[in-house]
Amino acid sequence: MPALPFGPTVRAVIGFLVAPISLGVVFAIFQEQVGMSIWILQFAAILGYPIAALVGVPAHLLLKRYGRTGIGSYLCVSLAPAAALIGLFVVLPIVWAHSPLAMAHLAQITYAVAFSAISVAVFWFIARPDLPDEIAGRSDQA
Repeated sequence: MPALPFGPTVRAVIGFLVAPISLGVVFAIFQEQVGMSIWILQFAAILGYPIAALVGVPAHLLLKRYGRTGIGSYLCVSLAPAAALIGLFVVLPIVWAHSPLAMAHLAQITYAVAFSAISVAVFWFIARPDLPDEIAGRSDQA
């Protein structure tokens, strides 16, 4: 799949704008009620953009700095916060209180992990940080 015909910074910005709501857009398309579609898009934006800003941007900058630009590196980094959430909300309650809600938390976190991985993959396919900066015939330095 060819990269977008823009420089790497523009591709990354487009990726950060599209990826957090990509699953929300897909779910909204298949809804029969317009109100539910709008709610899904709002929910995806309210959750997705802050997470992308607080976790995704620093992770992208670090991975680019250290040359770890493959999709596997990006997916592994996206799973690290999910593993922390699983430990905090599932493992600790089971160990400390034998919480009956642990399975419900596990199901929610499983969805979060899957949605995170899909959003990271969408970002990676748009931004293509693994490609040389001049691959599209342009660079951000004018």
